[in-house]
Amino acid sequence: MPLPVVDEAHSANLDERLSALGVRQRQLLASRPGDVAVRALLDELAELPLSVAEAAANRLMGPAQAGDIIRAAAALQSELHDAVLGAHARTFGRINDGLASLAGTVSSAELVERAPALLCEVCEFDRAMISEVHGSTWVPAAVHVAAGADDALNVALVAAIRTLEIPLTSSLIETEMLRRRASVLVDGTAVARHTCGSLAALSRSRAYVAAPIVVADRVAGFLHADAYSCARPLTAADRVALQAFADLFGLLYERAAMAERLLTQQQAI
Repeated sequence: MPLPVVDEAHSANLDERLSALGVRQRQLLASRPGDVAVRALLDELAELPLSVAEAAANRLMGPAQAGDIIRAAAALQSELHDAVLGAHARTFGRINDGLASLAGTVSSAELVERAPALLCEVCEFDRAMISEVHGSTWVPAAVHVAAGADDALNVALVAAIRTLEIPLTSSLIETEMLRRRASVLVDGTAVARHTCGSLAALSRSRAYVAAPIVVADRVAGFLHADAYSCARPLTAADRVALQAFADLFGLLYERAAMAERLLTQQQAI
């Protein structure tokens, strides 16, 4: 039986690809990875074993080395999956713990005032805003700037935000959220097309996530958040996290409002 012909250059190239992917993964996990970057790395890690198997089939590398590379690539994939899932779990844990700490301790009005700051803290946003729906308009109720609070633009935003009263026209993303009751990620040209002009001018947000707040089976308001100061790309994970926060906040607000109504009735009786 002829011995396998090992192409040292080809084998070295595959080894280098594996090392490079490992370096990229460590760099990625050291930051807050975006969906696109994670997906691209996972695709490359999935493709590498195919290249190795093809090389081994063509006797360009030995089976032992091929097996080592395939196992190493699988280990990197598993590590990346676990890291991303772990990051999501930690975010949801912070959301749950943060809102649970407010349960039963503050009024519904205080919940509205404190929600933006808590949202920035637990979901790592730079700015957050909560608003209320009144008939065919929505009105910003509170805003918090966690990063860049002294920036002139943010100072002007905080000062002017409560003066806005925005009609729910068909072009706005808020009207779509009111209808579909689902969170959204708005970026690129969609910001200009689907954002209220005066709010867009005040915030100059390049991308943001938004979610409806459902209370007693109706959309009572919205949450908006972005990463303006650090300019990190927002991802689907940010949208999902905001939706989780909005869902829990809606339940907490409904409970607080109900307790206040019961107290008022008891006092009247």
